Amino acid sequence: EQKTGRWRYGDQVNLSLRWAKDADYVPTKVSAPAEIGSDRLTVDYNYESIWSLVDLIQRQSASPDDFDSFRDPEPHTLKLTVGTRRAKQKIRKGETPKVEQTARVFVRISLFTPETKEPLVLPNFPRSAPEIEVGRPLQDGGGRP
Repeated sequence: EQKTGRWRYGDQVNLSLRWAKDADYVPTKVSAPAEIGSDRLTVDYNYESIWSLVDLIQRQSASPDDFDSFRDPEPHTLKLTVGTRRAKQKIRKGETPKVEQTARVFVRISLFTPETKEPLVLPNFPRSAPEIEVGRPLQDGGGRP
């Protein structure tokens, strides 16, 4: 099912996965920023930074080895991983349920410029800034300090 929306700088992004109420397996373990909903059948991914859409794509992008060609044929495929347990498993109070299976959900996102509707591919942003050695003079492109 295709959904469309408009994202603007500063908007938050929310993505939810919902299990059927009579599913054999239900969510039991997720990694931040995902949270299991109070209904125990929903996993919510909430990104609230000013660059929330970029953050979602950066954090949840599928890796090259998830594809037969080792390349995402339609950039921006997300890979969401959720640990699951049997729905009928009895859980004692204070006990952490054991993950029995892992669900992997792939979601494809297409980005377009609002003016022209041309496809847009985000560049690969670095995950962190490079290390700078303290006390060492910085050099410009010409090699001068």
